[in-house]
Amino acid sequence: MTPLHRLDVAAFTNAISQDSIAIARLAAHTPLESDIPTCPGWKVRHLLSHLTYVHSWAAAYITTGRTSQLPELKEEEIFLAMPEDTELIPAFAAGAAALVDALRNAPDNISCWTFLDAPTPLHFWARRQCHETAVHRGDLEAVAGTICSIPPAQACDGIDELLAGFAGRRERLTATAPAAVLAVSTDEEHQAWLIQLEGRRISVLDTMRAADCTISGSASDLFFLLWNRLAPDNCAVVVQGDPRVLDQWKSTMRVHW
Repeated sequence: MTPLHRLDVAAFTNAISQDSIAIARLAAHTPLESDIPTCPGWKVRHLLSHLTYVHSWAAAYITTGRTSQLPELKEEEIFLAMPEDTELIPAFAAGAAALVDALRNAPDNISCWTFLDAPTPLHFWARRQCHETAVHRGDLEAVAGTICSIPPAQACDGIDELLAGFAGRRERLTATAPAAVLAVSTDEEHQAWLIQLEGRRISVLDTMRAADCTISGSASDLFFLLWNRLAPDNCAVVVQGDPRVLDQWKSTMRVHW
């Protein structure tokens, strides 16, 4: 399936800026030792440390034009390297601002390492960090019990990145599921996907087939549900057919980046 790529670098970058500002403001009024219900084992300080690292990691490719993959820290190493609590939010805000500046100042034709198909490397990094930041903004909002919506075009693009990009990377799948077809349909943007789950493989189908389960609703709710941040009973998503297929998605799809 051809990826959507509906948003441009500027739109992605603006979303990163807005969501990062929202995260910093929310974190300032949330105890850093609060548990993140959507990321078991994480507290607010872990989420901020993770995002600070990821933003810096992404910015490094953009600012240096590195064409090979940088060495990565393990999660435990990231958390051990986190600043003191009093410096954590400022460090996050500075890192997010540096990423935004890097995206805005980079030439359109920059060449650097990426790991998913995209029109250009710059588009890839803007898109990837836009959706990364939105997902974790939702994680922080979940501490208070309500994940706020994101714009439909952004949510549709995020769903497409997850399904047409991440889902096909077999090394990211962590469970075995019997063959099944899941249909995803948004209320906005007239966008729909048909996903086949078979063994450890997830693929987006280009041809029409009967679905074993169909989920429909707002693009934002579907975005967070497919990222395993919302459950159907906590949002307005409608599930038709065999709900066990959706359970298969949840257990099969795990993204580490």
